[in-house]
Amino acid sequence: MRYGFCTGFATNPRFTIDSSLEAAVSSWGFDYIEYPLMSLVALTEEDFAALRKRAAGAHLACDSMCNLFPGSVPVVGSAVSEKQIRTYLDIAFERAAALDSKKIIFGSAGARRRNGLPVEEANRQFLTCLHLLEDYCSRYQMVVLLEAIRRGEADYINTLAEGAELVWRTREEGCTHIGLMADLFHMESNGELLSDLERYLPLIQHIHLCEKDRKLPKGQFSPYLQKAIEILREKAYHETISYESVMPENEAEGTKAAELLKAGFSK
Repeated sequence: MRYGFCTGFATNPRFTIDSSLEAAVSSWGFDYIEYPLMSLVALTEEDFAALRKRAAGAHLACDSMCNLFPGSVPVVGSAVSEKQIRTYLDIAFERAAALDSKKIIFGSAGARRRNGLPVEEANRQFLTCLHLLEDYCSRYQMVVLLEAIRRGEADYINTLAEGAELVWRTREEGCTHIGLMADLFHMESNGELLSDLERYLPLIQHIHLCEKDRKLPKGQFSPYLQKAIEILREKAYHETISYESVMPENEAEGTKAAELLKAGFSK
């Protein structure tokens, strides 16, 4: 198992790059830091080089990246441009590779906003994008993992089951580098049953979690998260798992959260 911390909700403004976080995430005891990839693409070459240096200095790996596309690069809808998507992905995958990342999480609610487009047409466009991502993944030896985003925050691919259906379709069409991730915050917000976590676990290669208020657990996990961790442990899940929370109130809270997560898989 590898344990990480996503920076997106821990920065102000959100989804920016905070130069203090590498040292902090390392001090809390995590194995890797998970950046929003769209934010890395927006960095100058100088700033990206400085980030690489900070991560290396903090002895942090970058196993995974989240937030693949910004809303300005749509993959669903009337404004989709394959040229724009390719131009963006050229930079995105190059920078992810420079940090030795192996997993890219495809949530990106803004980029895949359906805005009333019929679901089948949205699926057609989205699958076209996934096939394009398959080519990049094959070239860079990475995987892209589809993230379902809760109702009210996204209007397309809201549940783990909906994400799994699209991943299965890519598998049937020959893709081998497209998988699924499970965000327990979104699942709980939707009222999804944890039996779905168990059902789709063969497709799942990454997990996000946090408490309902986007905070870290204080002393113990809430019942939903505790049960999810028990399922993952019993089913021998051994991939990566990251907190996606706001900033801890202090270093002790970050350290205790890392210890709690590790203990959940060591019983």
